Amino acid sequence: MSIEEILQNNLDLVVGHNSAKNLLIKAVSAGRVRVFLLVGPPHIGKGLLARILAASLHNSLEINRVHRDTISFADILEANKGEKEENKWKKSADDLIKFLSRSPMISKVKVAIIDEIDKLSSSAANALLKTLEEPSKSAIIILTTSNLDAVLPTIKSRAQIIPLNYLSDEEIKKFVLPQTKSRVEGIVIFANGAIGRAKALIQDADLLQKYLNYLANFKVLLSGSVTEGFRMTAVKDRSEALELLTVWLNLSRRLVLSQLNVDKRGGLMEELSKLTQRGADELTELTAEIGKSIEAIDAGANIQIVLEALILHWAWGMAKNPAGYNLG
Repeated sequence: MSIEEILQNNLDLVVGHNSAKNLLIKAVSAGRVRVFLLVGPPHIGKGLLARILAASLHNSLEINRVHRDTISFADILEANKGEKEENKWKKSADDLIKFLSRSPMISKVKVAIIDEIDKLSSSAANALLKTLEEPSKSAIIILTTSNLDAVLPTIKSRAQIIPLNYLSDEEIKKFVLPQTKSRVEGIVIFANGAIGRAKALIQDADLLQKYLNYLANFKVLLSGSVTEGFRMTAVKDRSEALELLTVWLNLSRRLVLSQLNVDKRGGLMEELSKLTQRGADELTELTAEIGKSIEAIDAGANIQIVLEALILHWAWGMAKNPAGYNLG
C-alpha cells in the first residue's frame, strides 16, 4: 500500500473532521511538509490525529503502537520527571533534538509529536525553535495547540496548519452508539462536539455522574429557587467551578436554540424548557451572564460570590443586578 492509502485507511477510523483529513492527505501526498500544526479546541481528537499521522508516515496501520522512529515530547518529560522543573523542560527539549538528529532506525523518517506547543516552558521553546524552524530532511514534527494565537509566528509560518472544529451532535452520536446504549442523549449533549470528552464520559462512570449532577444544578438554576440555588455555591475548587459553569453554558446555549426551534424540541431540552417560563431573549442574557461568570472565576474572583450573583440575577429577572453584587 502507498503512504496515501495507508493514511486514508487510518483516517477512516476517525469520526468527522473531513476537511482536516483532506488537508492531511494532500500535504502528505505533496511530500514537502516537515512541520504539521493541528489546531482546535480541547478534547476534539488532535492527539488521535497526531498518532494516526505519525503511524502513517511510517507506513504503519498500528496507530496504537508507538513506532521506534516516533517520539512524544510528553513521554520524554515523563522520563525526566526526576529533574528539577526548569531543568526537566530544557533536558527534554535537548533529548528530542538529539532523537531527531539521528538517522531513522527502520523507517524513512523520524517523527516527533509535541502536544500543546504553546504551553512549553520558555527554555524548552527556545531550545526547540531552530529545530522547528529548520527540521532535517529526515525529520517530521507534529504539533498540536488549542490556542493558535499563542504559537510563535515563526513556527506558524513554517507549519502546515490543520484546523479542527467541534463535531456535530450526529457525529458524536455515531461514535457513542456502538459503545453504549445508556445515557446516549446526555453524553452527546455533555460532549458538546468534543469526541475526547464523549470517550471519557463513556469510560468513566464517575465523570458521567458528575456531569449529571451539573445538569441537576442547572435545573435548580432554571427553577429560580434562591434557597436551593445557594446550596450549590459552596464550590471550593476553581477548576471544578469552571467545569460546572462550562456545562451550564453549553446547556443554556442549547436551550436558547430549542426555544427558537420549537418544532425540533424534544428530550432533555423539552424537559428543561418546562422548568422556566422565560423566553429566548432572557435565556440569551443568561447565557451571556454565565460566560461572564466563567471569565470572572478564571480571573480569580471569589467563586461563591460569583455563583450567588448569577443565581440571584436569574431568579430576580435579568433586567436588574442583585444589590451588593457586581456583575459587570
